[in-house]
Amino acid sequence: MKNVHIKTIFPSRECLIRRLFAVAVGVVVIFGVPLCSVASASELTDLFREAAPGSAQTVDHSAWDRLLKAYVKPGADGLNRSDYAAFKRAGHEDLKLYIRRLESVDSQTLDRREQFAFLVNLYNAKTIDVVLDNYPVKSIKDISLGGGLVAVVTGGPWKAKILNVKGVVLSLDDIEHGILRPMVKDPRVHYAVNCASIGCPNLQTEAFTGAKLDAQLNAAARAYVNHPRGVPWDQMVSSCRQSIAGSRRILEAMTRAS
Repeated sequence: MKNVHIKTIFPSRECLIRRLFAVAVGVVVIFGVPLCSVASASELTDLFREAAPGSAQTVDHSAWDRLLKAYVKPGADGLNRSDYAAFKRAGHEDLKLYIRRLESVDSQTLDRREQFAFLVNLYNAKTIDVVLDNYPVKSIKDISLGGGLVAVVTGGPWKAKILNVKGVVLSLDDIEHGILRPMVKDPRVHYAVNCASIGCPNLQTEAFTGAKLDAQLNAAARAYVNHPRGVPWDQMVSSCRQSIAGSRRILEAMTRAS
């Protein structure tokens, strides 16, 4: 693959800070105070333990797709920006309805690709919903919804229990780190989920779908790894070595496919 700059293929600064604290997710108590609020490992495992290989069942993401096309605008600088003011005024109720529909989906009727797309869309839609609930706000890290000591230190809504999928109450971090990464073991997860920060990979202008998943993930990765906002090698920390290795595998796979 051409025009891939090695120094910019790594996770964003915002993501690095959060991942440093993610290594402590298994620790339940520090000095008698809960470190963070996450669904139990068994709940997360059970929720997506099963998939339906070969299933033709799909999830309708057309509402989310329309909202993205209406309110997410690509810029000449390579950044996709959300028009939060317009989104809140004219699209927020539709977004909330879409999220409620996703929360009622029986994910075990889906194959893994549909599950992947479902989880990424749920994560991204809820992130935008949180921002719109608090708009105007300078930064998503200024939004405090609870979630324990980690949330106090890092800021932001990622540890808060803000979703209920088939009776399991989830945080955004539960979706990304407790379900998606262990389930699919695909480093391109990093380029699919959006944390509503310029330093993070773009929020895409279309919904992810199982049918187009690989092409969409590769496009998201290419857009990010070729943009100068990535974190250079000399700022990496040891806890991110797995993500670094994953990003290298993406680059190698894209190179072989080009």
